[in-house]
Amino acid sequence: MSQGLKDLDDLDALFTALAHPVRRHVLQVLHARGGWLTAGELARRFSHSWPTTTRHLKLLEEAGLVVVAAVGRERHVSLERKRLGVLLDLWCSAVGLTVTDLRKEPEMSDMDRLEEIVARLPEAARVDVEAWDGEPTFRVGGKNFVFAAHDASSLSLKLPKDEAEALVATDERAEPTGYGLGRHGWVSITVGARPSRERWREIEEWVRTSYTLIAPKRLARQVLERDGPAV
Repeated sequence: MSQGLKDLDDLDALFTALAHPVRRHVLQVLHARGGWLTAGELARRFSHSWPTTTRHLKLLEEAGLVVVAAVGRERHVSLERKRLGVLLDLWCSAVGLTVTDLRKEPEMSDMDRLEEIVARLPEAARVDVEAWDGEPTFRVGGKNFVFAAHDASSLSLKLPKDEAEALVATDERAEPTGYGLGRHGWVSITVGARPSRERWREIEEWVRTSYTLIAPKRLARQVLERDGPAV
């Protein structure tokens, strides 16, 4: 048999083994338990009959994902991590990927991140205002707590006046919002190119603060209680 055909057989065995949720779970349990368990422990964990457990282990063993060895009167089932890695790398190579590619986090836009932050706030919603050329706003109880550029590269939100003044004084990317809103604690913030995680943590804190200043008291209380006294 050529190496190419052998590789195909190995991959078929891999995907057959991984096709059933119980067998996938077996691998996860073995990993969590230090790499091995007795066959009896696995059977009890999944509430399966012995023949059913044996069939699942046989498919995993045929794929090379586990090794079943007799130790005294017990059968020890060990996870073959290296074999799993080799097979996954083989499959990735066949489709032009690497395992490293699969581990990379998908790129999120600034608007995706902003919407993710807002999604954690009760009853908050995005409303694109046609009269403002579709400018995105985020509202709660019919009131805006964030105005955003189309790509979320800049935001306007409300902070307590002393906090707004301190932010403008210390962050060159912040300035009082125009149209007189700055007098009431509204601040316009430039998110910046490729903002860091720390920058997004700051932005989330400001967004949540703005929400608590605008939202009905019952909703603001939920966020304040969750965040604690720092907000």
